[in-house]
Amino acid sequence: MQNSLTRKLATLAELSPDDRQAVEHALTATRFVPPKQTLVYEGDTPDVTHAILDGFACRSKHLADGGRQIVAYVLPGDFGAFQGDAAVTLDYSVTALSGCLVAEIPRTLMLRLLARPPIAQALWRLALQEASILRAWITNNGRRDSESRIAHLVCELYVRLRAVGRVEGNTFQLPLSQEDIADTAGLSTVHTNRCLQSLRSQSLIRFKGGALEILNPNGLAKLCSFNPGYLTVGMDESFETAALGGIVPGENELSFSRPRPQAFT
Repeated sequence: MQNSLTRKLATLAELSPDDRQAVEHALTATRFVPPKQTLVYEGDTPDVTHAILDGFACRSKHLADGGRQIVAYVLPGDFGAFQGDAAVTLDYSVTALSGCLVAEIPRTLMLRLLARPPIAQALWRLALQEASILRAWITNNGRRDSESRIAHLVCELYVRLRAVGRVEGNTFQLPLSQEDIADTAGLSTVHTNRCLQSLRSQSLIRFKGGALEILNPNGLAKLCSFNPGYLTVGMDESFETAALGGIVPGENELSFSRPRPQAFT
């Protein structure tokens, strides 16, 4: 079975069989990281790149008073802390939110991967995606109401997890606590609970064990004006189709409107 990192990179560039084998070879050193364990701390200068092959992790910033802001979710196929051709001191921490299978890639192996143009192109596009997601999060937390923030987050996670084969129908595993969601959306846990209850009462979502099911995809997307274009920044149309998993409007598939900007008059 193709690992999540190779699968994701293949949606970003055309990888040859040799390119895929090179990625596989770089992922041989793996370990299981239990929930709530921090892989790297803010201020660390790691000598390896962490690739999440399975599970949920996050990047976060911490305040002196103990407050936490989650600034990114690191999903299967993502890098927790990327180290390229130079050592970089991190300005964030990376923590496992669920049990995670993590590959640790030494800098020498990363340099070999970067020497392959298709892989370098895929990693560059991945960096563009991450920057686009960060801008979307800033907009989400700065300009949307609390309920819409959470709805937007759910839609985003659906699209990102679908791209790496972690969605069945409209259901995916969501190993996040209400505190995690609150620290993502800049809300209190009490208010986060109220927003989740509201989304459930509107029959937009439901929780089944550790999984979340989107019951009314169009309604959820409409609530937060979700446009998935920011998740495919830097891709051409064929790569975009692959990354979104062939999402098309339909009764049983999550569909989104893609509003075009109005021309100035």
